[in-house]
This record gives sequence, structure tokens and C-alpha cells, in this order.
Amino acid sequence: MKRTLLTILSLIIISSCGNKKKENEEQNDWSKVTVYGVDNKEYEMQTATTSDRHKWIQDVISYDILQSACNNASAHALSQVKYRRTYKPNTSEVIWFYGDGNDNDTMRLHFRFIAANAYGVDDDFFCIFYFDKNGNEIKSSIL
Repeated sequence: MKRTLLTILSLIIISSCGNKKKENEEQNDWSKVTVYGVDNKEYEMQTATTSDRHKWIQDVISYDILQSACNNASAHALSQVKYRRTYKPNTSEVIWFYGDGNDNDTMRLHFRFIAANAYGVDDDFFCIFYFDKNGNEIKSSIL
């Protein structure tokens, strides 16, 4: 009886460990990040990079730094918008991130968002956000 209970208990523990590993893999899925809008709503956005740089970028920065850089780019974009209440990340577009193989300290991402323009009409804007391998902003621009 003890052996049967021990076997059942160990199977439950093993299956729960497998679920945690799967959750961690999903959490670190480099193909998507979560960005917050002005309404504190979470927007899931797809990410992409050139195939020859993908592994190199993963070796230089962690997924958490990528997530942080995307949120910093979103915050910078929000700070540049005239009508802040209209701001939201453009989830139909992909966040592109790049790295330079010659400069391990500089990365950049291209982030698209929607906000009202001077005429009160929703417009699509483009943010280029440069950051270091620790996720700190180097420079950024809005187009």
C-alpha cells in the first residue's frame, strides 16, 4: 500500500515539474512580448529578427532584457505623443530587433504604435529605440 501511494505521489510530482518547465519555455518565447498601453492593458506583440542574428542576440541579451527594452520603447513613444489617451501599441505589426555583430553593446528595435495626430485622426507611428545589452536606453527617435 505504501509503495502504491509513493508511486502515485511521485508521478504527480513529476507531472507537475513537467508543467512548470513548459510554462517557463512559453514565458521565454522570443517570438512575442507583452507591452503595456496607456490604459495599463497588456498587448501581446510578435517579435522578429533576421535569422542570421537571432542566436547571436540571444547569446548577448536575455529574454527579460528584450521584454524590458520593448516596454521602455513603448514608454518613450507614449511620452512623445501629444494626445496620450489615444496611444496604443500596434499589435498588427511586428517588433523588429537587431544587433550589430561588431558592437556587443548596442541593440535596436523598431516599434510601431497608433495615436491620434494633430487632426485627431488615428495615425501609425514608428519608434526606433537603441539600447545596450543591459536594456538601458541609448537613444530613440519617433517617425
